[in-house]
Amino acid sequence: MTRNEKPQALIDYETWKARVLKEKPPQFCHNCFHYDEKGRCLIFSTEPPPEYTDEVNDCPHWCEELPF
Repeated sequence: MTRNEKPQALIDYETWKARVLKEKPPQFCHNCFHYDEKGRCLIFSTEPPPEYTDEVNDCPHWCEELPF
């Protein structure tokens, strides 16, 4: 006896999951380790302007949030 074929939705999900795990996250202030809960950048000791926090991959000091 063999399993039925996987549903396409599951195949699509597994493909998406594999791709996402290989990619780096988009780099915004909001998911940077140096961006605190008060909206201040710990590298520059100031609050970045809203138009800057909306820019992706713009800061060379971006550091991925620690997973713990």
